Amino acid sequence: MVEIKIFNTAAIFIAVIVLVIAVAIMLNLSKIDSNLRDQGPDEEETNPEDDGPDFDEDGENADPEDPNSFTGGGGGSGGGSGGSTSTSEEPDYCYQQISYSLRNFISNSECNEYSGSNCIDKSITCSVTVENLDSNISGNFEILFKILSNNEVLSSRVITNLLNPDQSLVFETTFQVTGINADKNIDCSSTSNAIPTRYVC
Repeated sequence: MVEIKIFNTAAIFIAVIVLVIAVAIMLNLSKIDSNLRDQGPDEEETNPEDDGPDFDEDGENADPEDPNSFTGGGGGSGGGSGGSTSTSEEPDYCYQQISYSLRNFISNSECNEYSGSNCIDKSITCSVTVENLDSNISGNFEILFKILSNNEVLSSRVITNLLNPDQSLVFETTFQVTGINADKNIDCSSTSNAIPTRYVC
């Protein structure tokens, strides 16, 4: 009877241990299942800065094959220079040349040196009298002098002088010609190059 009682006690003890182990296993499985449900599927952590095409430091798309490729450039120059600036200058038709006259055209030539019968150094003096016919306006008058041989211009220059109202002045210049051109027939011409204007608008 004693042996049977000991056997029954041992069996009860083993059964209790097995039951405790089974309950522990069931609790662990339940906790694992609960954790999996709370966590949900794995998601990649995204960086909001990664949206859209990648740009390098210069503002150009790092992936030239991307269909959303853009070129940002350097931002421009702040709108540029704004185009041409409007001025307050009056239109040309508001200005009119003053009255003047050119008279007493004179041309003198002198050979300074000969080689045999040929002149190799010649001076040509050209002059013209310019008269400002305006009674109120003074200004700079420019006269263009040219020396020519067979309609070929050998040399030219502009002479400028200031003329007061109703003043006349002789404009004069001397050209020096050397070499084979000095032995040619040389003519002198003088024309107005710039004349003062008056405001008429």
